[in-house]
Amino acid sequence: MAGLQAAFYDNPFLSGVPAVWQTGVGTPDGSLSGSWGGTPPVPNTDGWSGRFTGEIQFPTTGQYGVGFTAVDGVRLRIDDVLTVDSWSDKPSTAVTGTYMNATAGSWHRVRVDYYNRAGTSGALSFTWTPPGASAAVTVPGQNLAPRYGYPTSTVTDSNAERAPSTTTTTNYSDPANGIDPALGLAVATTSDRNGLNLTRRNSFEKPGQGYLRRLATSLPAGDIANPDQRGTSTYYGDTETRTNPCDTRSPAVSQGGMPKTVAGGNPLATKVSDDSGSTTTVIDLLRQMVSYTDANGAVTVSQYDVANRKTSDTTRINGATSTLTYHWDTASRLTGQDLDGTTIATPAYDAGFLRTVAYGNNSNLAVTDNDAESLTALAWTTPGSTVTDTVTRARDKRVTDDTITDTTGPSYKSAYTHDGVGRLIAATVPHHQLTYAYAGDGGCGPNPKAGANTNRTASTDSLNGAPAVSTSYCYDNADRLVATNGGLALSFKYDTYGNATSVGTDTLGYDSTRRHVSTTTAAGRTVRYTRDVTDRITARTAQDNANSPVQVTRYGFTSDTGGPDFILDGSEKLQQRVLTLPGGVVQTDPVAAGSDNDYDYTSGDPVNYNDLSGAIPGVAVVMNQFPFRSARIIGARNRTAVTRPPPVGRSGQPIRTGIRRRTGFP
Repeated sequence: MAGLQAAFYDNPFLSGVPAVWQTGVGTPDGSLSGSWGGTPPVPNTDGWSGRFTGEIQFPTTGQYGVGFTAVDGVRLRIDDVLTVDSWSDKPSTAVTGTYMNATAGSWHRVRVDYYNRAGTSGALSFTWTPPGASAAVTVPGQNLAPRYGYPTSTVTDSNAERAPSTTTTTNYSDPANGIDPALGLAVATTSDRNGLNLTRRNSFEKPGQGYLRRLATSLPAGDIANPDQRGTSTYYGDTETRTNPCDTRSPAVSQGGMPKTVAGGNPLATKVSDDSGSTTTVIDLLRQMVSYTDANGAVTVSQYDVANRKTSDTTRINGATSTLTYHWDTASRLTGQDLDGTTIATPAYDAGFLRTVAYGNNSNLAVTDNDAESLTALAWTTPGSTVTDTVTRARDKRVTDDTITDTTGPSYKSAYTHDGVGRLIAATVPHHQLTYAYAGDGGCGPNPKAGANTNRTASTDSLNGAPAVSTSYCYDNADRLVATNGGLALSFKYDTYGNATSVGTDTLGYDSTRRHVSTTTAAGRTVRYTRDVTDRITARTAQDNANSPVQVTRYGFTSDTGGPDFILDGSEKLQQRVLTLPGGVVQTDPVAAGSDNDYDYTSGDPVNYNDLSGAIPGVAVVMNQFPFRSARIIGARNRTAVTRPPPVGRSGQPIRTGIRRRTGFP
């Protein structure tokens, strides 16, 4: 970004609010050289003034002559030291000073103040005489910068062969639409400029024609000038009104302001209702949530100590009560969790970092970090077995290698390769050799350039060294997956809002607010979802056909955010409590018995399953790259292995389903 930040005033005293902000004075290269004469930069009656600030770079060491050719007054400060002072009325005159630069290529703060008394004769040229030169020349624009502080480039040096460094550049200038860098609006962001060169663009309201709101955005495969290949935003006018869409007889009202609700006149309670029921949140004067009632009627009361740390959550559901208690040390580190009086987790720390956790079923976790405080290994010890997951990370924390060892079973290794913008392009996982492509042209759908938008356009999968099975992915101009061909053949249909209404032979349904509420398979099985006002699933109803019994599962919550904390039956009786414990363990605690635990990989996906005694009924889980199970020996529990990749959605990401928190389980 070349040129100094310019602020112009409609008086010769640099007084008041600037009438114009911009970068530079309009020269193509950003140099500070202007001859305004009878066309001053701001309308005025008694003269005008300008202040130019930013940085100047001196390429070599030695003494520079610095100065101006100016009409009327000018001052120069370098690193806040007054270097040129000629603050008086005068015809075009050369004024000079000197500056000693000690470090070649160094940047220094610079400020130029200027005024033109007449208002119609302004002229200013910033010059220097480098060491050894005999004549002054205009300071090149490339040696001037506005010092806005905007991020213009980001380089992530991963220092790993299979996770190459990534570079992102951001542009803030769109002269054709009046967008100056001084406004701080990112008009283009480019990833891997010297390689894949993927650019996302934005357009905004022109200055003086709105509020600089974003009007359009385009992805790398799109066109910001083509309405069919961009996203477009429109806005209500300043005085525009609308009637209530649910009551056409209602008077039109202004769209300004925000909704406000209270429950029972209590300003600390908020109740929100829709057809699925109501949720009520009560806070105290410190804005801590002290009570939450979910859509199924589960009431959770939270208590805090004098340090504002939560000490307990007590939930009442249809006559059943369950209490989760938290223990803290003087450094506000969690030291224990109890469920209904029984200790379920005891974490320990070293220099403030979590190092070990002992769980209530005789299992233990050991955590290892590297010098960058990135997680590198988890070791799960249970009676008779230790499962360890160890990863190698690039400097930007991307995993390049993953090894799982089991003292009572085999070991598994995985390796991952990325491209210059950080996308996964190859993976070697147990039993599978996989590749992924993001072709920037030649795609099979209506948008042949969908790969440039980071959509996966092809993949291959070789199982145990067999010939690879290829799958291609086809997208439309809205980056929606419309078909897959090859190893996984599916077709997709969408409604006018962009919701998928069919995936292969499955039909998906939505409510009036576009929330997914049902799925029906070709075999006639229908699954329906009830959602609360925050869109979380509160009930799941499944029926194999019209004559089969209805299976109802309900989900309860202890706060207005996060996943389910309780599993209920159709009559809202408590069946299980779901807990996320320190170290990544997800504990499901049956009401009438003890608890079963799932343990995490370093990636957050489940690495093994333990019964009530802490024993592993089988061997470690092996997750594939999606992450779905690719192999597991279970024995009595008879869980089904999953080897087929799931369908991918926008940007080539897997469509994850289900509700289990932090585990990636389907």
